Amino acid sequence: MVNLDDDYLTELKHSFFIPSPPDLLTQAQAICQSDDPDLSLLADLIGKDLGLSSAVLKTINSPMFGMTRSISDARQAVMMLGLDSTTTILAAVLLKQAFKGKSAISFERLWEEATDVAEMMVYIGSRIKDTIPQENLYTTGLFHDCGIAAMAMKFHDSYLDCIKAANSDNEESLALYEDQYYNTSHPVVGFLVANTWRLPTDICHVILNHHNLEYLSYNDDVSENLLLAVLKLADNIQMQIKFSKDDHHWQAYKQQYFEQLGIGEYDYLDIYEELIEIRMQS
Repeated sequence: MVNLDDDYLTELKHSFFIPSPPDLLTQAQAICQSDDPDLSLLADLIGKDLGLSSAVLKTINSPMFGMTRSISDARQAVMMLGLDSTTTILAAVLLKQAFKGKSAISFERLWEEATDVAEMMVYIGSRIKDTIPQENLYTTGLFHDCGIAAMAMKFHDSYLDCIKAANSDNEESLALYEDQYYNTSHPVVGFLVANTWRLPTDICHVILNHHNLEYLSYNDDVSENLLLAVLKLADNIQMQIKFSKDDHHWQAYKQQYFEQLGIGEYDYLDIYEELIEIRMQS
């Protein structure tokens, strides 16, 4: 695992725009952590904001979630998903609204691509033997590159050059180039955002280590390893769809991801084809 001491994290937090958790999310988390959590309180909280309620419903009614019937209101969503699941999805929805200001990139495009990965992760999770909470898959996919938004705001004059340099290199990742340019990277900054928003620990650790190629070889937390392996599959499928090429180091590490998820090459190819079909139909 990447080691981050408190002094370094404090310095980063002061030098980057790290959005505070929205009040609505803080209230939702307080309801979940109370001695006698009330589902109706959370439903009422979400239902007060029509735009937010619609965004939550749109997320869980996505074809990737595979709901047997359409969920039509916030109360129904909370009753079906439960407190923790609803709050985790709420954090993912609110993230898209949190970054505003001068930036080297389009936030709209960043969240569109992150949403694609998040939805693919949910679908992949439904195709493997291990059970991973859908909300954790979705939130990991949406948050995993959120550090890019903060990097793009802080380094708005040069960050696009860093991205272009990384995109022209078929061997090394954006995170490596960020370290060379700025002595930090989007996985580290993204971890800081996720930790500030009090996301589950396993999601925070996956965000921090999603460019750490050796993580699966020494990490013994099964939930983290499953999330990371699903993320790597989704990232590679998105790379294939967008650029018709594999993600960095995919060929060298794909077997490790397959073994973690209990699938083989043909299973992966089936999932890839199914996702292409779903995207064409939606």
